[in-house]
Amino acid sequence: MDTLHKTVFAIVLVLFVSALLLLFSPEEKIEQQVLPPIQENIHVEVEPQPLQEEIIPEEIPPTSKQEPGIETIPESTTHQVEISRFTLSPSNLSIKQNDIVIWINNDTRLHQLGGRGKDFFRKDGKRVIERLFQNDTFNWTFSEKGVYPYLDVIFGSRGEITVT
Repeated sequence: MDTLHKTVFAIVLVLFVSALLLLFSPEEKIEQQVLPPIQENIHVEVEPQPLQEEIIPEEIPPTSKQEPGIETIPESTTHQVEISRFTLSPSNLSIKQNDIVIWINNDTRLHQLGGRGKDFFRKDGKRVIERLFQNDTFNWTFSEKGVYPYLDVIFGSRGEITVT
């Protein structure tokens, strides 16, 4: 190899090493997790667990409150919508005016509920998108008759509340 080729090779090598140093500089270096060595012939006994009974939303009986000298509060029923496996159950619900709907996130993922085109899910004139982490609940009282479509903003599941 002549001197010119050696010089070009040395320059290319220096540029390549410099580029590697820039790419993997200590400031941006991602720490690698050191895993313990694999152990062979490990035996783990697992006891079978009973299957968890599926939760089925149920209606809570109507309540009526009346105190002397105070106007009657209309009866209301509380309904539940379960969020599980990225679905709403039931997705369509027919309720009466002043009924309450409680959404329960039984999923392991975050879900966000928002209204589609109606003015429900609004507080103080502002649209509300309710975040539900695992096991969180959100409730809404439907005081006006109508059809209220809603959706899970993150995963696109759609539902509808019909108030009569």
